[in-house]
Amino acid sequence: MQKFVILCPSAFDYLSNKTGNMLIRYRPQDVCCVIDSTKAGQTAQDILGFGGNIPVVSNFKEAMTFTPNALVIGSSPQGGYINGEYQRELKAAIHYGCDIYSGMHQFLNDDPEFATLAEKKIRY
Repeated sequence: MQKFVILCPSAFDYLSNKTGNMLIRYRPQDVCCVIDSTKAGQTAQDILGFGGNIPVVSNFKEAMTFTPNALVIGSSPQGGYINGEYQRELKAAIHYGCDIYSGMHQFLNDDPEFATLAEKKIRY
């Protein structure tokens, strides 16, 4: 069973977090938390009007207390490319051993650093 953490820094709202919101709406039992430092301390219900008590945390380090096993990029930064804030959180998730789900224009395997980190964490 997946325990998703949704990554959407500065974008957890009704429109910007389309992929993440779909999981919160239709699979809330599988979402353990959302990462958005601008809304940390609130719940999905507070922000979206659905999703119940799914907590919003500041960063992946805080998300680790909910023992996620997968990270979903819920929103896309400008241009669909991974910026520094996203990189930091993705690296932390990979180090922790999470599967990463991304619909970004930039493929994570094309980044040598992400690819090397992921190869070290492959589960057999």
